[in-house]
Amino acid sequence: HYYKGNYTKFKMQLKQDRNKLVKEWEKFLKEVKVKRKKGNLTKKDVDKMTKKKEGDGVFKPPKEYQVKVVFPEPPQLSRPILETHDVYFEYVQDSPIVKHVDMGIDMDTRMTIVGSNGNGKTTLMNLLIGLLNPSKGEIKRHSALKIGYYNQHFVDTLPLDMTAIQYINSFDGSLKPEECHKYLGSIGLESYAHKIPIQNLSGGQKARVVLASIQQYEPHLLFLDEPTNHLDIETVDALIESINDFSGGVIVISHDMELITRTNCELWVCHDGYVKKFNGDYDDYYQHVIDDVLDD
Repeated sequence: HYYKGNYTKFKMQLKQDRNKLVKEWEKFLKEVKVKRKKGNLTKKDVDKMTKKKEGDGVFKPPKEYQVKVVFPEPPQLSRPILETHDVYFEYVQDSPIVKHVDMGIDMDTRMTIVGSNGNGKTTLMNLLIGLLNPSKGEIKRHSALKIGYYNQHFVDTLPLDMTAIQYINSFDGSLKPEECHKYLGSIGLESYAHKIPIQNLSGGQKARVVLASIQQYEPHLLFLDEPTNHLDIETVDALIESINDFSGGVIVISHDMELITRTNCELWVCHDGYVKKFNGDYDDYYQHVIDDVLDD
C-alpha cells in the first residue's frame, strides 16, 4: 500500500485503515458464528468464505508490532550530581578538542549535543561519563551516581560470545529465564534471538540488547550517543516515549529531528573546541546552520 504525505500523515491514515480492517473482520467473524449456530456451515464452507473475503480485501488484521522501552525510576540525588569546571581535553599538546567547558547536569536535565562531525561531541560525552580524563580542569560526580551509556559503537562493548539472556542476567544473577525473556521481548527482540550468541545478531538486534541492559542498570543519567542509528521507527517512537517518562537526566548526541524536538531537549553546540548552550529550538538551529553554509 502506498500513502501520500509525510510520516505523521502516514501513521494517522494507517491507524484509520487498521481500525476499519478490524471492524470489517469482526463483522465477518460474527457472520460465521451465526451461520455455525444454525448448523449449516462446515469448515470447508468457512475456508471458502474466508478466501472470498480476502479477495475483497477483508482479511485477518496482522498482529500489531509493539515495542516498549521502560527506564526504571531512579532514586533522587542531591545536587549537583555532575558538573565541569573549565575543562580542557587534548590528544596533542596545544590542540584542544574541547576547551573552557563549564556546565552542570542534574536529574531534570534534557540536553542534546549537536555540531558537525569532528567537533568533539563524543569526546565531550566520554569526559562527562568518565571514560576520558580532562587534560585540564575538573569534573565532579556524585558518589552514588549511576550512568546508563548507549554507545553508537556498542559492538565494541558487548560480550559477543554470550547470548542475550546470559548478558542481561549478568547484571542481576537473581533474574529467572522468563524474566529475561520478558525484558528482551518487550523491547522487540524476537524470541529466537534470545538464546544465540550476540555475535550472530543484526545491528538492530544488538541495539535492543544494549537498551535492555541499560534498563537493568537503573541509571540516574542516560547518555545516548546516536541511539536511533540501528533502530526501526517503532522502536525510536518507544525510546522517545521512555525518555519523556524517565525522571532522571538525559544527554543525547543525535541528528534525529524527531528525537530532539519530541523530547524537548536543550541544544548545546560543539564548535571549534567550545561547547555552548544554543538559545533557540531545533528549527532555529537548523536555520542557523543553513545561514552559516550560505555565508561560506
